[in-house]
Amino acid sequence: MGCTPSADKVHAGSSTRVAPSAAAHAGPREPVGTCQVQIPVGAREGQTLQVQAPTGVRLQFQIPQGVSGGSIIAVQYPLSSESEAAAASRHTGVVEANFLPKYWTNVVYANLAAFDELCYVAQEHENHFQELLNGTYKAKATQDRPCPHGSCPKRPGGCKCVQPDGDPGLPTGYR
Repeated sequence: MGCTPSADKVHAGSSTRVAPSAAAHAGPREPVGTCQVQIPVGAREGQTLQVQAPTGVRLQFQIPQGVSGGSIIAVQYPLSSESEAAAASRHTGVVEANFLPKYWTNVVYANLAAFDELCYVAQEHENHFQELLNGTYKAKATQDRPCPHGSCPKRPGGCKCVQPDGDPGLPTGYR
């Protein structure tokens, strides 16, 4: 058990079910990883859960029909590089899924794209939010910030272009 890369659709056995995930929408030739996921006790079919794959990607999926809390299911996810495939193949354990709070507006959607939403703050609350942003901002680049020129590879700490003295540099704050 664990996470494994595969170029083909994984066929689930009688005790393992493949839950729908972002990989289900991937093209037929795109490699996918399969991760064994422990469903939390108390979870029920149709409920949306979240899990972090060994590659670091966060996945959302709905518990398939007939699956109850405590079960282990296989969840597929897309692999975008050879290093992600290598990370998936090294992982041998079962990962634990987490409940998403019911009060989250977008929890009903089965992919994380629904969480990419801009929300405007009412003008009377802007000062409070600006204080929060000012008090928590750190001038630190991370590898999740892509090179704005597309010329530098992804690396820990971010590329030279997104450093405070880079071109175009790092934002000096948020507003």
